[in-house]
Amino acid sequence: MSPDRPSSSTSDRRTSERREFEAPVRMTFDIEGVEGTTDNLSSAGLLFYTENPIRVRVQIEHEGESKSFQGRLIRALQMDEETTGLAVEFDEN
Repeated sequence: MSPDRPSSSTSDRRTSERREFEAPVRMTFDIEGVEGTTDNLSSAGLLFYTENPIRVRVQIEHEGESKSFQGRLIRALQMDEETTGLAVEFDEN
């Protein structure tokens, strides 16, 4: 069973404006494991869902300064064979 998918577009769900920004980043996970329920399974892998947030901390280096943010991993996308895109929603301060 898969969760309900919202029908609104991504831009409709954004709560703040996005801008182009490129800088080194390091992400660490605040968890030891993730539990969930599988949606599908093959000999190549599986898709599963979890109700528990995947807590992360990101550190961004920019112009000689380092800033840390806490949040949750909300999306992971395989962009090509060598690149994975990770989306993090920051905690409210």
